[in-house]
Amino acid sequence: MGESRRFKHKRRLGIITTVLLLILIIYFAVQIFGKTSSSISVINTQSVTDKSFWSFGGYVYRDEEIITAGDGEIADFLVSDGEKIPVGKEYMTLYKTNISDMSELRAVQGEISELSGKIQMLKDGLDGGYRIQDILGVKASLDASYYSYISSVASGNYPMADTDADKMLDLLGKQQMITGKLDSIKNSADAISEQKRALIEKYASGGGRAVKADRSCYVSFGVDGYESAFNYADVMTMTAEQFREKTAEPVKAGLDGAVAKKVYGSKWYLAVPVSRAEIPSFSVGSSCDVYLSEIGNDSIPMTVEKIEISENGESGFAVLSSGEIGKSFELSRYTSIKILRSSVHGLRVPEEAIHSLDFDRDGYTDHTGVYVMSGNYVKFRRIEIISYGTGYVIVKDGDPAEEEQQFPYLSGGELMIVSGGDLYDGKLIK
Repeated sequence: MGESRRFKHKRRLGIITTVLLLILIIYFAVQIFGKTSSSISVINTQSVTDKSFWSFGGYVYRDEEIITAGDGEIADFLVSDGEKIPVGKEYMTLYKTNISDMSELRAVQGEISELSGKIQMLKDGLDGGYRIQDILGVKASLDASYYSYISSVASGNYPMADTDADKMLDLLGKQQMITGKLDSIKNSADAISEQKRALIEKYASGGGRAVKADRSCYVSFGVDGYESAFNYADVMTMTAEQFREKTAEPVKAGLDGAVAKKVYGSKWYLAVPVSRAEIPSFSVGSSCDVYLSEIGNDSIPMTVEKIEISENGESGFAVLSSGEIGKSFELSRYTSIKILRSSVHGLRVPEEAIHSLDFDRDGYTDHTGVYVMSGNYVKFRRIEIISYGTGYVIVKDGDPAEEEQQFPYLSGGELMIVSGGDLYDGKLIK
């Protein structure tokens, strides 16, 4: 009797255990199925322009002349950095001082120039016409920096993403300055102007001496001492050997008394050292888009004026020219540049999102494409690859008028699936 009762308990326990196991199996199956059905990642497909570049370094040649102050003199400029001035325009006032120590004189001059720069920046924000134009430029730059930031993050280029983020913060600051409280800006400009006037009065020993332009020119506050080493008149006549000598050990002139420089004409040159393999990258008379920074997003058109090859044919230099003067004032004598090699416009598709339909396995004609979400259903979209990048491809944007309707081409704005298991055309995602 006792054994029969124990048997019944064991059988009952076995049934309960079996039921619990079935419940657990069903639970885990539901969990696994639920994850397979819903654990997918999607991104909004957008059109991008994918650019490839050649990277070089170049030496800036400008038709320039150093502006100097006399012994013991300080200069107060009446024009903005980079401003074009006509013949006869008064562009600076020189004040005689009792300062005999050159270091002290340079320090005072530096303080005056710094205050002038602050005043210029503030007054730019007070100019109504400038504000309207510049706010459009800031918005365009913000948009470009934002899309560059998104692209950098998506491709894992985090140093570039950090640079884009910093640039966006700078642009937002500039936008705030331009659209902010103009009365406050004007008060700041007036206060700094008064500070500069008091500084000049402190050191000036008499009235100022006006200086006028004897030729039409641009005024640049940047002086580096290499103005004579990189002689504008030499750039189109020097040989590859002469260029190599000049750039190997350029002679820097003394800057005693130098306060700024005048740049004549808007045309300037960029002399780019090239290796034998890089020489075919340039063609005399051709134009190219040059980015004046390795990390910048703004380019200017430049024309290839000359290609000079060394006697042994192993190296040389190319001379590029531009008629845009404004940004050239921001360049150092030697600057890193990028030259646009090619530009492709299309849809950016990560490699992990690409799938293939196999005829033998799926019963379809072979196709390469991606899966997208269409409502609650997974749909297959064909792609036509037009360019390859690192970890991604650029594909042609879909054509709504295409004849093939079973699997249309991928189009911008669709939700592309970049990860998810067991995908197939027509799958329902709950």
